[in-house]
Amino acid sequence: MTDITDYDQLLEEVRKRCDELFDKVWGELNRMAGVLNDAASHFDWGYVLFPIPKLIWDGLTSDDVERAIDYFNNEIRPQLEEKAETVVGDIRKVVGTLAGDPPGLKQLSFDYAECRAKLVYPAPSIQSEIQQLGKSWKGPAYSAYSLAAGEQVKAMSDAALGMDRAADMTNKGAAKILQLWVDLNDKLIAGLVDLVKLLSDATTVDKILSFEIPVVVSAIGDLIEFVQAIAKTLEDYWIGVGFQDQLDWIKLNNGAIALPHNTWPVVHPGEIDDISDPHDWGVVA
Repeated sequence: MTDITDYDQLLEEVRKRCDELFDKVWGELNRMAGVLNDAASHFDWGYVLFPIPKLIWDGLTSDDVERAIDYFNNEIRPQLEEKAETVVGDIRKVVGTLAGDPPGLKQLSFDYAECRAKLVYPAPSIQSEIQQLGKSWKGPAYSAYSLAAGEQVKAMSDAALGMDRAADMTNKGAAKILQLWVDLNDKLIAGLVDLVKLLSDATTVDKILSFEIPVVVSAIGDLIEFVQAIAKTLEDYWIGVGFQDQLDWIKLNNGAIALPHNTWPVVHPGEIDDISDPHDWGVVA
């Protein structure tokens, strides 16, 4: 299993696999052409020495070799070359949709976790200070303040829960991307091994005559199908995460579980103090 940690490395690994696919297909086709050329050369020399209608060499007639050459030139080579070119192009196109930044996502999850800590720990002491203030401050003004301040403290706890979930989902997202990248590369490697085995079996003229093009074409096609499945898995995963995260952030931002009457700062650990410092709260009387 190849260790892949960033998108550039994935692209490089996929490029290697695509180059290997080209090299293996073209290499095996050239080898098969060599088998047929060797067989044809035997009949060419044989006909010079023994000018009879049909010669037999290694259990084959000249007609067999001619049919194998026609089959190779008109069907095997063009179909496999076309399929390999198409699949490589499709693989590169689909892999372009798998771009991501797992290390960046992992760091972002740490930032979310740090934001959570800065929100959740001050909340109880702020709530206690509000209650203590009520011992010396009475009347409608305090009632209005304590209500708004209590909402702020609850919003801090709610936001902390949101940060906690964001940290968890972002970290899982990074891990998901990395795992799918590794799965993709491993499948390409395994698929190439299977493909080469199918091609390498055509070692003689009679095996070339019985060569099953659909089986090999299907094996090549399986590679792009798996890559497409990987892309769909990642897309479905992020749609699921995105819808839930978007709903959570809308709730936080519109006041349903957010800081009332405040504009959210950019969510980074160094800027979260605006939320956790009561002096920065704009209380509407």
